[in-house]
Amino acid sequence: MANYIYEKSTVAIDKLENEIKESEITIALDYINFLSPNSLTVYFKAALSSGEEDILDNIVSNHDGILLNYPTLVTLDELKDDDNVQIVQPKTTKLGWRFQPRMMSFITSKYKSEYSKKENGENVGDLTLKFYNSGNEELVKGEQESDQDFQTRLTNNCVKTYADWHAQYTQDLIGAILICKTIPENSTYAWAVIAPDLPAEYGGNAAYLEGGFDLSFLHQTREFWFNGRGAKTLKIDNSPYKTNKIRFIIKHDVGVQIPLQLLIEHFIQ
Repeated sequence: MANYIYEKSTVAIDKLENEIKESEITIALDYINFLSPNSLTVYFKAALSSGEEDILDNIVSNHDGILLNYPTLVTLDELKDDDNVQIVQPKTTKLGWRFQPRMMSFITSKYKSEYSKKENGENVGDLTLKFYNSGNEELVKGEQESDQDFQTRLTNNCVKTYADWHAQYTQDLIGAILICKTIPENSTYAWAVIAPDLPAEYGGNAAYLEGGFDLSFLHQTREFWFNGRGAKTLKIDNSPYKTNKIRFIIKHDVGVQIPLQLLIEHFIQ
């Protein structure tokens, strides 16, 4: 290795490297140090000839220290490796967005069991539960009814639990993982639909998880992952139609309490 020291007030290292590499100097450049004004050191793999030293002196003398202006566009030819094979670089989300998993949990047939909070204990407030009996009638807590009495009614009558998630932000939805803490012995089916408040003829009530997934099959893994293989934008919608609401539907035995956790995979701003 050989080094050459100069006094130079301003240096754009990447530009100086290019100027040296494009010159007639045959010795490979190692690296450049510019630790402080008037202290520039250029390192080569081996010593330069006297003629190459003159070339280097001339390059450093004429170097203007102005940073390179890199092009903003990349051509297809530049996205090839040394074997001239195309390099695929897919864009996964919008500029400035990030991958952010979202957790929430609830228990079927159990009043006030939804959990969707920030680390400081603040309730996010975007997860709500609904309960239904065998006649598909919603079970609602009466104004004068105690929590305990309402829970007794759920235990004796609830056969279907809705978990409605209405995010208050726009997202690029990827998929979700449903995690079951206590596996039911009997068949217990799960569905998911998007925009349940919008009639199907207008594009609502769209199937996200269709067919009825039987939670009793989860004895081996305890979780079920459904992934869209790509992101789908759901814009925040607080109109009566709530087109970004996702409803998870669990049909179960009467009053059974199954702890479930949802992990939503999405990109957010």
